[in-house]
Amino acid sequence: MVKIERINFRYHLGNALFISFAWTISLSLMVLNRNYGIDYILFGKTARLIQISSMLWIITFTGIFLGITSSLFEFYFSGKKLGKLSHGVAILIKAMVYILLLLAVGVIVYKGIDYFNIEFIYESTLGDFLFSFKFLPMFLYLLFTSLFINVLIHVERILGRGNLVRFITGKYLKPIEVDRIFMFLDVNDSTKLAEEWGHLKMSAFLQDFFTDLSELIIPYQGEIYQFVGDEAVISWPLKKDKAKNTLCIRLYYTFREQLNKKRSCYIGRYRQIPEFKAGINCGTVVISEVGKYKVELAYHGDVMNTTARMASQCRILEKPLLISESMYRNMECDHYKVESIGEAQFRGKEIYTNLYYIYPDPNNQENV
Repeated sequence: MVKIERINFRYHLGNALFISFAWTISLSLMVLNRNYGIDYILFGKTARLIQISSMLWIITFTGIFLGITSSLFEFYFSGKKLGKLSHGVAILIKAMVYILLLLAVGVIVYKGIDYFNIEFIYESTLGDFLFSFKFLPMFLYLLFTSLFINVLIHVERILGRGNLVRFITGKYLKPIEVDRIFMFLDVNDSTKLAEEWGHLKMSAFLQDFFTDLSELIIPYQGEIYQFVGDEAVISWPLKKDKAKNTLCIRLYYTFREQLNKKRSCYIGRYRQIPEFKAGINCGTVVISEVGKYKVELAYHGDVMNTTARMASQCRILEKPLLISESMYRNMECDHYKVESIGEAQFRGKEIYTNLYYIYPDPNNQENV
């Protein structure tokens, strides 16, 4: 089984390093602006210079402190405790937490200035420094920076992992071809359950189901393309390394295990364990930005249509998972049993598609 905790740790560490770098650059710009501001640019005049070499140590330590603490809060507390709040309320709560962090930054700056004997402030106590006009400009600057970072985090959460950068760079303004893996995963008997429970209870059921699924997306390096009703469409880049292409299969069976561990929670809330099926396919698709007032990334191509048909075929063939022959040829099956289902012809397609059912080999469970 993939070590989810280890992969999550690497992911969170990468985020912490990135945020630390962003804070360090932001603090450096603030210090440079204080000493080489508009007067220097226009008239060659400088403010009272500070010892840059000493301040770099303070800036670096402060950036690392803010990066690690804010990342720990964002990814270990915020996502679990604030995930169901509105984005506005969550941002306000985070802003209050950041205010406390920024006061801690003030302590670091004050102690650093005192330690390096930097000619930066007049003699004053720590309390006077934190609640005086000497620290206020820095505090406001950092507060607005933290709010900006939090807004970006929430925007990326809405758009999907990695999509914010793609929108900003305009990578897909013109349609381009990419090789991708797609999994169409949907809940069994959702129509029947909706009729029995009503739409509100069914929506809560799907919310919990998709939340549990989303927790596995990062460890298994996938991307949520979209949620459509009771269906989730997950995507991966198609790679030459067949072992990495197998991550989609691993995610599927790990998700089954995770839901089985939460059996008592689902029984207590809904008296129902989620059952689901999935079709997995790969190939070349076209991706582009679509829309004007609501813009999103859209995939087009025969691969999408075939994968959707495969997910629907699971019920007919009484198999919880079907993969195409192209997917089978691009993945490593050493730890799985493979059952050939045969050919299937989907509506609107003249070419037959070979289908396979893949499941874990009980005699070889290492790294499955």
